[in-house]
Amino acid sequence: MFSWYRYLRRKFPLVAFKRYDKSGGIDILIAGSMPGIEAFLKENNLAFIGFEIDAGILRTYKLRFPDDRAATNLGLWHILENENPGTFR
Repeated sequence: MFSWYRYLRRKFPLVAFKRYDKSGGIDILIAGSMPGIEAFLKENNLAFIGFEIDAGILRTYKLRFPDDRAATNLGLWHILENENPGTFR
């Protein structure tokens, strides 16, 4: 049987959390670079639907990138993280 958890542990050594929600979706917390996570999602035909993140960080993102209303562009998150290195720590 295929295990996303084992697969992700090999791909990203710091997979920290996995849970199935009632709708059958998967929440995964991955420690890795934004470009690496974006590539993984693309390779596996998965969609990024957002971060569970501090409201202040989300507000900073939306002020910086107002055209990304859903705040789901990992390339832009990568820019924000580079401009503000403590964003995800």
